[in-house]
Amino acid sequence: MASEMAVNAVRTGSARAILVVNPEITSATRVWQDRDCHFIFGDVCTAILVERLDLAPAGAFEILGTKLLTSFSNAIRNNAGFMSRAEDRNPDDRDLLFRQEGRKVFKEVCPMGRRAHIRPPAAHDLQPTQVRCFWSNQAICP
Repeated sequence: MASEMAVNAVRTGSARAILVVNPEITSATRVWQDRDCHFIFGDVCTAILVERLDLAPAGAFEILGTKLLTSFSNAIRNNAGFMSRAEDRNPDDRDLLFRQEGRKVFKEVCPMGRRAHIRPPAAHDLQPTQVRCFWSNQAICP
């Protein structure tokens, strides 16, 4: 969502450039004994500088369009978060930590990701192979 807001702010002229920083700190909520809950996650931080194309250095990526996409799933959830682990109770209570049915999530996310990377180029009369980079939370650059 921050990337979408940054693109819109630069397009409308309310900002010349915006640095979007996306920290994802997940290790505190993982149940390391349950592979379905940690096999794809880790602590990471990505950043992208969004600025007008005429001010960008040579070779910069041009943002052709943006699309926010989400889908609710009971197969992945964090009911409480790691801050509630400070309560006076067993910090390993399962309801205080992240839950995921990894195989179900994988089957839900892969088709959604494929649709997200095929439809946007078509809206600009492009084939996916003509696009240098897709950004979806993190970059996917073929």
